[in-house]
Amino acid sequence: MSEIEPRVMHSQDSRKFRAGRGFSLGEISGAGLSVHEAKRLSLRIDRRRKTVHEFNIEAIKSHIKERMKKLEERKAEETKKVPLEEAEKRAISELTKIEGLNKKLAQKLFQNKIDSLEALSSAKAKDLAKKVGVSETRAQLWIEDAQVLTGKIKPEPKPEEVKEAPKEIAVEELPEIESAELTKIKGLTNQDARKLAEIGILTIEDLALTEEEEIEEITQITKIPQDTIKAWIKEAKELTEKPKETAKPKKRAKAKTKKKA
Repeated sequence: MSEIEPRVMHSQDSRKFRAGRGFSLGEISGAGLSVHEAKRLSLRIDRRRKTVHEFNIEAIKSHIKERMKKLEERKAEETKKVPLEEAEKRAISELTKIEGLNKKLAQKLFQNKIDSLEALSSAKAKDLAKKVGVSETRAQLWIEDAQVLTGKIKPEPKPEEVKEAPKEIAVEELPEIESAELTKIKGLTNQDARKLAEIGILTIEDLALTEEEEIEEITQITKIPQDTIKAWIKEAKELTEKPKETAKPKKRAKAKTKKKA
């Protein structure tokens, strides 16, 4: 799939345009996507740029429509009845398009009647985690990926009439962000959380999914040292992958106490 190239106005002539580093957070939001969804669609993001251009928003929406169309075409080709073995192969081929979902896990999903991205997008994270034997956080990420790939995102508004020349949309202030979750990370203060929120890192999951090549840019914008950000990312990954604790260890501890008595 070809990469979409964002455009920005030329600094010396507002009537001309040039290629941009990436889509601004406002453009990503304007197209109805979160930062997570944009990354999964392989969209380049420029966290520094504050401008929002309508033509960039429309380019993102067209890209999403194209993906949806291809998924529908693929689904139409698979409507014929096939043997169980062939059906399993097709289900595995489709499900393994999700990042972190391998063949073995796809087989478990198929055995639990989840045989397509469409079926996965409608699943419940808690039930899915129990059936497949993964953490609820991981199951939720699979479901979100499937929802993006199947087009289950915010409904698109009706296309507006084409204007004579594209106009820049005024940047709206981002809503007030709850930063309490990020402060669960050791050494991450409310002030740090606000700085991260301003560049689209709102939750522990956002932090865990931050890529290595983004760290230098984040440091330049927030003035937070790279080593500190790396440590936060490492802890965030541990928190998102850590399975929920059960009550079993406590029961065994009580049993031992009784034996000693």
